Amino acid sequence: MECKKISARTARLNNFILGQSVAPPASASSSSGGFTEIGQTQDGGSVPMETALSREGLLDSLFVLYEECSKDVIKKKDKNVADFVNKYRPIINQTRSIRVNVNDFNVKNLIGKGYFGEVHLVSEAATGEVYAMKKMRKAMVTSTQIREERDIMASRQSDWITSLQYAFQDQECLYLVMEYLPGGDLLSLMIRIGVFDEELAQFYLAELTEALHSLHSIGYVHRDIKPENILLDRFGHLKLADFGNATAINKDGSVTSMTPVGTPDYIAPELLQTLSTTIKSSRGNHDVTCDFWSMGIIGYEFITETTPFHDENVNETYSKILSHCEGRFARKLEYPAHVAISSHFRDLLDRLVTKVSNRIGYKEIRRHPFFSDINWEKLRYKIPPIIPNVSSDDDVSNFEDVDKSLKRNAFVSKPTYPISKVHDFSGQNLPFLGYTYVYEELDPAGKYRDTDEHMATTRLSQKIKEQDRLLKDHKNEIHQLQRDLLEKDRKIATVNAHNKIFGETKKELENLQELLKMKTAELAAAKTDIKTLKNRLKIEEEQRSKNDASIADLLKQTYKKWERAKQTSDQNYEKQIAERKTEISALNEKFRAQTGELRSKVEECSQLQSMIENYKDLLKKSKNQLMVDKEEFDKSHRELVAAYEAKHAEVKQRCKAEKELRVKQEEQVRELRARLQEYENNVKNTEHSHKKFVDNIKRRMTIQMEEAKQVSDKMSEEMQRKCEDLRKEINKLQEQSVSSSANSSKRSSLQEQEFRSANSSIQSLNVQVEEQLRHDLIRASRKVTKCRLPRSLPKFNESGFSGYPDFDNC
Repeated sequence: MECKKISARTARLNNFILGQSVAPPASASSSSGGFTEIGQTQDGGSVPMETALSREGLLDSLFVLYEECSKDVIKKKDKNVADFVNKYRPIINQTRSIRVNVNDFNVKNLIGKGYFGEVHLVSEAATGEVYAMKKMRKAMVTSTQIREERDIMASRQSDWITSLQYAFQDQECLYLVMEYLPGGDLLSLMIRIGVFDEELAQFYLAELTEALHSLHSIGYVHRDIKPENILLDRFGHLKLADFGNATAINKDGSVTSMTPVGTPDYIAPELLQTLSTTIKSSRGNHDVTCDFWSMGIIGYEFITETTPFHDENVNETYSKILSHCEGRFARKLEYPAHVAISSHFRDLLDRLVTKVSNRIGYKEIRRHPFFSDINWEKLRYKIPPIIPNVSSDDDVSNFEDVDKSLKRNAFVSKPTYPISKVHDFSGQNLPFLGYTYVYEELDPAGKYRDTDEHMATTRLSQKIKEQDRLLKDHKNEIHQLQRDLLEKDRKIATVNAHNKIFGETKKELENLQELLKMKTAELAAAKTDIKTLKNRLKIEEEQRSKNDASIADLLKQTYKKWERAKQTSDQNYEKQIAERKTEISALNEKFRAQTGELRSKVEECSQLQSMIENYKDLLKKSKNQLMVDKEEFDKSHRELVAAYEAKHAEVKQRCKAEKELRVKQEEQVRELRARLQEYENNVKNTEHSHKKFVDNIKRRMTIQMEEAKQVSDKMSEEMQRKCEDLRKEINKLQEQSVSSSANSSKRSSLQEQEFRSANSSIQSLNVQVEEQLRHDLIRASRKVTKCRLPRSLPKFNESGFSGYPDFDNC
């Protein structure tokens, strides 16, 4: 290697210190920038020579050295250190007042607040220039985070990236002073607009594609793309911001992530690989398309107002993201039923929100049919569909609630600094050496001049250049508008031909609008009615619940009363049953006694019958002897016997009729028993009908018993009448027999005595038969009455009194 002269090396060193290095890539010169690597940082990152040897870097080193040496413990240890501090104290104080610091700015408004710090709208005290100043606590960030963010914005290599004006620090905080974009962020625009149509979504997705490509082109990947980190300038074009999670791209195009970074709803699945326990010890490698995954999520949010994998539980969100990319075949996004989306837009989102092997990159996105009508070369100069309403340079009306960023906490890891003694050497500011940055432009001579006049001139030149660039942009827009105007003039001729149709259509539209108003009013009335009905329904439901409760209480009370009444009634029934049982027992005893009497009477009748047979034999003998003399008597006697047999047959017939009547009465009793069973079933439902039915049954039984008694009385009367008739006939026969016996008295006195004794026996027999028949009829009527009583009370039989042996014999 050829040895260069000392003067050449010294000139090169001066160029480094003054920021005049021409090392590529070339850009507007600054006090720090470039990519010449001279060493490694603590985390393995390279340190550019322009940063280490720049003016601001050397001053940062001097300040850190002075602050560490200013500690009392260190000064007491070494006299040289104390001398150094005393010597450079005035120089340090003067230099600190000259360098950019927080006192150079006036804070106006808080426009953003996040995990790492706050963003304020500020104005430079000396010039009134408006900037956005980001303030971060050193304890909350790592040197890698702040270095990447500072270097990206300080490069000023793209109009799609927010530019950095100043960067400085104090003992506790780091400050980034950036250009202020009054259009607000994309999230605020989404909140104001609501659902985006596809034309609006196409424009912002196209600009986001170019912005991400510009960031990737300078060697960085963002890794935290979300609406809050996309800002809009005063003309409506977007710029990327918040590069705290950005990292450099490796030479092979890959990106190495030690920990997952990003916002849960927008993070790509490959960034979640480091969460796996199986590969936790290894580094996760991915590429720049992780930013395009986040862009696809934003596109989905444009038309649905929600993210596809959102869940209140962050772990569930990660699980949904990973499961969406599992399997051999690519899965499709699912949309709500009310969302209308074209096939091209759906295909674009499906090819962005997919696993990394199927995800499309920048070139494929530009060629996608969804962006077929986008002029990518002139996209930055196209008039945006929405131009922010900005009243002044410090207008903050386009920024929504400053706490909105807290709703989407980024996945970050806290830095770990060793806890040092307060008065000992800590070295906690060493990671931030070279952080200070001041943007400056070269004068025509190619040298920096630090006078106030020159600084004002450079700022003015910067403004002039910016205005020239904007003027050029506006000229291009004017030419484009002129071409559009000519095209519109050609179309006007065609439009005039359709004025008539347009007029008719307009009238029809007015009619439809009137109809729409009417329907809207009807809809409002219907909604009011529905609301009223809902309120009524709610009131009725409450009243119904109250009524149900009261009915339940009433039923409960009624059931208790019914139980008590039933218990009382059962007790009364049991008492009556006991009484009836006693009566029945007495009747059974009486019946048994009468049965014994009847048997004795039957025996007497049989004896009398045998006596009658004897008397008949005697009469036959007398008849044989007195055949001639007693023909008339025999004839009359035969007639009497025939009459007696007829009467006896008639009595049997009547007994038979009585038996048939008894059968009918038994059928009636069975019917009564069936009715009583039906009544017994109904008695469970109502006590009143039970009592009424029991009274009816009792009344009917009483009536039937009276009817049976009347029938028995009638039969007794008839039997008595018949007995009287028989007695009269017997008396007549006796008179005839007496007359005939008087005529033949002369024949034999012995025969007359025998006849008289027979006559007296017949008379006594007639009297006994008459009395016996009368007693039998009375007993039969009583017996029928007794047989009906137990058959009409089946309830007593079911209650345990089913055995009535005496009545079964009826």
